[in-house]
Amino acid sequence: MNYFSLFKDYFQYRLKAKDEYFIHSPYMFDFFTKGLKAKMSNKTFKELKLRTKAMRSDLSCLQLCLRHRNNLFLSRLSAYFAPKRVLVISDCEDDASFYLSKILPQTEIVFLDKIDNLNEYDSDAVFDFIYLNLEKTTFEAKLIIDKTLPYCSSNALIIFGNAVGNSCLKEQWLLLQEDERFKVTADFFLCKVIFLTQNPIKKQHYCLLTK
Repeated sequence: MNYFSLFKDYFQYRLKAKDEYFIHSPYMFDFFTKGLKAKMSNKTFKELKLRTKAMRSDLSCLQLCLRHRNNLFLSRLSAYFAPKRVLVISDCEDDASFYLSKILPQTEIVFLDKIDNLNEYDSDAVFDFIYLNLEKTTFEAKLIIDKTLPYCSSNALIIFGNAVGNSCLKEQWLLLQEDERFKVTADFFLCKVIFLTQNPIKKQHYCLLTK
């Protein structure tokens, strides 16, 4: 990981990032105040942090911290929206499924190691969350979105996780923001999210602070 680039990206993010006082959409305001600011029990917090550390002993302290915060964000997101079916596509050892299973014990979670395996599923069996953690693969974000959209419910969320230091996503995120198919996109630094809401709202993009 290039730490200089990391701190530069974080500095630029903090200059642009806003909190709830700058959000005018009721949909996003409720999500920010009731979802992202939701508290988690200390017991669950410690258990999840220990799990991350145990699974990824190859990472530095900073990388572990970033990954843990990424998964905490994902946990708050899932607790608020309560998806019925979740698809996790990850090309590396990933503990996101463990976090999700702790927060959503009754939710069906499907894990795939590459996006081409989606062809094995019936597109009628849609997902409410699609979480993408593609660290090793050089990918085209738009192509991935095109492949996953048939498997998304009408109000699904597509989440690009562990976005820090992902050069592929950094270069292509602006193109996804401009895509007319997506009414709401949001940059949370560690994660970037596409909201496929059916609410009659104008196209909008946010850069928001997270806990």
